[in-house]
Amino acid sequence: MKIKSFNMIRRCVLVFCVVFLMAVPLNLRAQLYEDFSSPAWPYAGWVGDTADFATNTGQLKILQSAQNSSPATVAVPYSFLAGDTIFPLRFDFELQMPNPTSSNHVDVYLWGDSSNLENSQNALYVAFTYVRPKRAVLYQRVGGVSTALLTTDTAVVLNTENTLVRLSLIRTPANLLTLVLDVFNTNSAFLRSDTVSTTHILPSAINFAGQGYFGGRFTYTSGNYNRYYLDNINLRALVPDTVPPSVRSAAIASSDDNNDFVLVTFNEPVDSVSAVNANNYRITTMPQMEQNPVFNGTLVSETQVRLNYSRLIPNMLHQLRVCNVKDLAGNAMSPCQTAPIKLHADDYQAPVATEAVDRSVNTVRVRFNEVMDSLSALNTANYSISGVNPTEVEYGRTSALLTFSQSWQELTSYTLHVENVYDLSANAVASTDLTFVFDTTCNNLIINEILFNPQTGGEDYVEIYNKSERAIPLGNIILATWDDNNSCLKTACRISDSAVIAPHDYCVVTRDTALNRHYTVMSPEKVIYPVNALPTFANGEGTVIIALKDSTVIDRLDYTEKMHNTFLNNVKGVSLERRSFDLGTQNESNWHSAAKSAGYGTPTYKNSQSYDFLYNEGDITVEPTLFSPDADGYNDVANISYQFENCDYTGNIFIYDAQGRLVRRMERNAILGCHGVFAWDGTNEAKARCQVGNYVVYMEVFDTKGNKQTFKKVVTLMVK
Repeated sequence: MKIKSFNMIRRCVLVFCVVFLMAVPLNLRAQLYEDFSSPAWPYAGWVGDTADFATNTGQLKILQSAQNSSPATVAVPYSFLAGDTIFPLRFDFELQMPNPTSSNHVDVYLWGDSSNLENSQNALYVAFTYVRPKRAVLYQRVGGVSTALLTTDTAVVLNTENTLVRLSLIRTPANLLTLVLDVFNTNSAFLRSDTVSTTHILPSAINFAGQGYFGGRFTYTSGNYNRYYLDNINLRALVPDTVPPSVRSAAIASSDDNNDFVLVTFNEPVDSVSAVNANNYRITTMPQMEQNPVFNGTLVSETQVRLNYSRLIPNMLHQLRVCNVKDLAGNAMSPCQTAPIKLHADDYQAPVATEAVDRSVNTVRVRFNEVMDSLSALNTANYSISGVNPTEVEYGRTSALLTFSQSWQELTSYTLHVENVYDLSANAVASTDLTFVFDTTCNNLIINEILFNPQTGGEDYVEIYNKSERAIPLGNIILATWDDNNSCLKTACRISDSAVIAPHDYCVVTRDTALNRHYTVMSPEKVIYPVNALPTFANGEGTVIIALKDSTVIDRLDYTEKMHNTFLNNVKGVSLERRSFDLGTQNESNWHSAAKSAGYGTPTYKNSQSYDFLYNEGDITVEPTLFSPDADGYNDVANISYQFENCDYTGNIFIYDAQGRLVRRMERNAILGCHGVFAWDGTNEAKARCQVGNYVVYMEVFDTKGNKQTFKKVVTLMVK
């Protein structure tokens, strides 16, 4: 007998259900079963106040419109076959009720000779006492006179609100009547069980082989109509049981810091001794690995056992081996059975391989729609391209990064085959083919300008530049910020589903629909309003990232307000502009405040501070030789550029005045590389502006072999 999850039964309602193993058409019914799973109420054959009821969430409930219609009665005809009465007859039902009173109670008729249950002259029914202690009572009615046959001992729980109970009545051919009461609280916890029996010959007027009616008569006050429902009606004849129990499912029920609790569900009630014997269970990692015993078992219902086990290895599929558990008839499981331990008990849905995305010249990442079993996900035999398996797999919970011995060809289409990968509930992905095209063009997208501290009433914007020779669709591109604590992207937005950025061209992403109110927008068609909200970029410091939608970072800028021109009194509404497409994005000297003459921002066109650096092989260049650091956007810095054949140099850069006094140590032991640039903004060590006059840029470079070179260039600082 299967009990529905009591976690679903949290309302103040009354449930009567009679559980049964099979159903037959109404006019031939030898047993009765109904779970009310169909919403098409009223069902054929049901009589009484059917308009006062409806099926909802798999139960028969009293409608709100019937809250003043008490009492409400429903009934359905049934009969046992004559041959069935030689076997034990079993009546089972579950019940959740408010505190029984004279105005709030229910009588469940197991058999009555009239569809109007209360008018049945002959009947067998269960009712509950109204006064303390409140108990379940089995009555027979013969010729209109009712007599109590059995009364349960359990009373304490029936004195509380919304108690969930299950009642079972068994009548044997030897005239033994046994009434079993199992009690649960509204959190599904099993509390106690009572069993009472008596030998009693039911009168011939109560004839289960003749047509009778099952049903309930609900009496309630208007405020309690919604605290009753009827469900899972089931009457049957118990034929001799010779079949051992089987495991229906095993699933993670709960966890704490040290243990996992596995809930095992059997297909029938099991013996309470063998079912809780920890020696009858072993848990293994799939495929078969070392077996480990459980700590103990607890019977939580007649068909379910909760096993206490040390923490299972995460992201791995496990299986349970069960031996020697018996049913109530003494039939023992033989041979032993195994069942996968599901992460979610009701998960029978196959996972889906959703996409394949190239990550490098010989790697591809396959993504799944849920967390996958690591062992099957790491099996190289489960993936192939043109019949070739990867040489290495890196597990990523909902993805797998595959490395192949072959290298992808630019703009070539490849098909990845995926099979036999399992989720954590033992469901295998369907055999799937995923296509990807190796295209590195998007790696040429760079951050070119950012406004992170807009004017009042304005919005942030990010300008992107395409360095490549091909147009790049932006449907796969996102803008994001960075989560330092978890080292991952956060607050990402998709740029556009349809926009394309032309070769050597710009686009600006913003929420500001009136950007031209604050800045000159040369090409309004290049302004893109993102699919979802643009991340908010912090005013003081932050990060802006261009990435693929699979979180592969294309370009990143960690900015601070200090990157603005030192002599700007207010940077509100001033954008940071990239100076060179060739120098690195994270090179602070490659960024400068937008010029005043350009309105402090150049969205959709060439930056006001862009600079084509001049390199002389084996030398340094200072350009311009005459500069004025007054934040007007014209010659505000002196650019010190270099290029060397030897890329192993480390260098120092110092600024001296005309009297030979050191005024600024710009760089110390800087790793230079083959070429690069540094910018002097005309300030000294104290970040104060130097006096007008001539200055000497002194640069010394040396490599690991002791080779050294020195350079001197003169630059003039002036004020307009």
